Order: sequence, then C-alpha cells, then structure tokens
Amino acid sequence: MDVTSDERWMRCALLAGRRAQGISYPNPPVGAALVHENELLAVGWTQAPGHEHAEAMCFRQCAAVPPNSTLYVTLEPCNHVGRTGRCTDLVINAGIGRVVVGLEDPNPLVAGAGISRLRDAGIEVAVGVLASNLREDMAEYLYRVGEGLTSGFLQQSGQRWDHAAQSWEQHRAGNRWTEEFIYRQSLREQLGDVSGLRILDFGGGSGEFSEFLHENGAIVTYVDHSAQMREIARHKTNGVLEAYCLTEDLEGSARPQLFDAVVANMVLHDVEDLSGTLGWLSSRLEMGGRLFVTILHPCFKPPVHGWSSLSESSARYMIDRYGNIGLNLTAVFGGGPSSIPTLNIHRRLSDYMAALLAIGLVLDSVFEPDGRWHPEYFASPLAVADDWFRRAPVLGFLAHKPQC
Repeated sequence: MDVTSDERWMRCALLAGRRAQGISYPNPPVGAALVHENELLAVGWTQAPGHEHAEAMCFRQCAAVPPNSTLYVTLEPCNHVGRTGRCTDLVINAGIGRVVVGLEDPNPLVAGAGISRLRDAGIEVAVGVLASNLREDMAEYLYRVGEGLTSGFLQQSGQRWDHAAQSWEQHRAGNRWTEEFIYRQSLREQLGDVSGLRILDFGGGSGEFSEFLHENGAIVTYVDHSAQMREIARHKTNGVLEAYCLTEDLEGSARPQLFDAVVANMVLHDVEDLSGTLGWLSSRLEMGGRLFVTILHPCFKPPVHGWSSLSESSARYMIDRYGNIGLNLTAVFGGGPSSIPTLNIHRRLSDYMAALLAIGLVLDSVFEPDGRWHPEYFASPLAVADDWFRRAPVLGFLAHKPQC
C-alpha cells in the first residue's frame, strides 16, 4: 500500500480520534481505522477510562477480521495491562497483517514496547504517518507525559501552587482592579448580604475572598490544597477566620460541617474530578444553601493557538478549537498575565452545566463578570492596552441546594 493510501486511511483514524477528545481523559484520544483491500471496514476511538480502546472498538464491529487487513492507529498500541487488557494481544489475535502507527507513545509504560511486540509476532509495522498532524491533536497528552503528569494531578497541582505561592501573592496584590471590580463585584451581585452566613471558601488561594467575606460579616472557613497558600491566607487575615484547612482535613471529617454558602472562585478548572468535587461541595451545603462558582471562560479565544514555546524550558497551550478539544490540560510557564506556573483543565461549557445539574443543584444564574460599568475602568491602562480586559474571560454560576 503506497504512502498516499496510508495517509488517506490515517486521516480516518485521526478523525475518529477526535471523537475521543473530552471522553478518554486521562487516556490519550486515540483513533483507529480497519481497512481491507482499500475498503474501510470500521473505525474506533478510545472510550472513557476502563472501557474500550480504539482498537477494541474497531474489532467489535467486525464478526471476523479478513486476513491481511491493515489497522491504522494514531498512537502506538499499548502492551501493558491497566484498566483494560493489552491492545497488542487484540491486534495479534485478530490476525492483522499490517499496522500503521501515527505516533510512538512516549509513555514509559509503552515507549516502543507495543511496536516491538507486534513485529515479534510477524506483523509489518509502519510508523510516522501524519505524525505532525497527530502531534497537534495529542498535544495535551504528549505534554502531560513529558511533564510526568500521567497520574497524581492533585498532588502535582498542590506542589506547583506551593512553589508559586509567594509569587502569586505579589501578583494579586498588584492586581487590585481585577480583584475589586470583577471578582468581588460578582460576589456582591450574586450573594448579596452575607452577614452572619457560614461560608466555605473552597480553593481560597491567598485569601482575598476569605478576607472580603469576613469583612462583610460572614463566618468563613478557608480551605485550599496548598499548605503555603494557607499560611499566606492566615497571615493576611490575621487568623480571624473560623478555620484554615487543607482539603484533606475536611475530606477526612466523619460528620461534615454544613455551610450556608460555598464559594469556589477560579478553582474548578484546577480539579481533575469535576463531578466528584461538585458532589463533595454540594454535600457541604445546608438545604437551601448556595454555591457560587467562577471559572476561566471555556469559550474565551486567546490571540494565539496551539503549543507556543516561550523559552527553552517553558511552553503554554491555548484553546481555540473549543468544540473539538473538549477536556484539556493547560500548563502556563512564564506566560499569561501572572507569569505563575499553574495547572488547569479546559472543559466544555456543557460539562460544567451537566455536572452541576447531575448532583441535584438548581441553577439560579449564569453570569459573565464585566468591569466596564465602573468609572475607574476608563482610567485603567489595562482596558486600553490589553484586549483581555475589554471583557473579563470569566464565567460564573450561582446554584442552590433545593429544600427536600
């Protein structure tokens, strides 16, 4: 089969792999196409963790795989047992004569072992067809593997926020305009009078929201997964809050303390298990209690896209193919307005909406903070110099736990 035909069928596998984006995470979004005598028999894509990989989905659609068929797969088939069996065993047992691989998998659990196993079984293997296209589609996975982030996201995120804590505090201290006229104003508009309310500030960071809520009469419990951030918040608020907790402290309590409101400002895109986290937050609410959430706007389109190298040791990923990419890891090193290294996960807007509704919360409002109403906006150099601040790239939700 010539190169032109290989590219044609690998494009089918590539398009199938895009069906897996936003579904397969944290597994890579792999696509596969099964071809016999230049005829497409089946396509497959990796399902949610623990379910079929792309190769298995392909084979399931055929009662019997014709001899000497060719399998096109965007990423090297796995040769280890995880939540599912080895894909190399499926390929060998199916009697495939030839496998065309787009990219070798850099994951140390694979890293050429799958290709070697297939060749040892007498299967012809070609590697590298449409590799540059596939690297763009799998940029998130390839970056994550390169950074050792294939597991332990929460621990890695906590470590990076510990490392960035002092720099982040300096950044926030010099960013009064955004803090006051976007975040605090949104809280005023959505929650109203908080005097006397018991409020959990989830992912409280360096304590700006906790401080603001306390000053307005709320009884505030601060929680974050960074010990360094917690100490900054304790110092900033002079230790006057109800409690200063790490996330695991609250998770381990046998009888959970309940709150009138939970505030999660710009933090839910920093959690891997969105549904589980929202369920945990809901479990901390009294009946009728309210959940205030803001996130980096999933639809925000920055001026550059793809992976762009900022220096030899830094890279950032920008989202501009919202519908295609779905779930994605965003790593910022030395870029963006804060120059602070963080870990964020990009999700579709529908993912947030569905997760909120699935845990039984009633959605009261969806809002996009906008500081342009305030007179000081016109005196802000940011409003003129940076298109980012013409409309804040923030999306918010207010929901409540219904009375039963």
